Amino acid sequence: MKISNVEKLVEQHVQNFIKERNSPNKVTVKLEHGGNYWVADPNNPQYVAARKATVAVHGIEPDLTREGGSIPITCKFHFFFCFFL
Repeated sequence: MKISNVEKLVEQHVQNFIKERNSPNKVTVKLEHGGNYWVADPNNPQYVAARKATVAVHGIEPDLTREGGSIPITCKFHFFFCFFL
């Protein structure tokens, strides 16, 4: 999901939660930090080189588990490596 969608859904959920409970409290939801998702191609030459280096140094094939993260700069790194190298 795009971070803008997540932000809206979280705000709606919190506001609905307060409303359903007839709470007199006022709540403000503010995104302090976020970034859009990023999916890399494991067959990208940089990934292939990293896998080969891992095998050469550690003697094992790395586990390419797809995981989440919270580092928004990765999209910019991906752009740099894919388009400028």
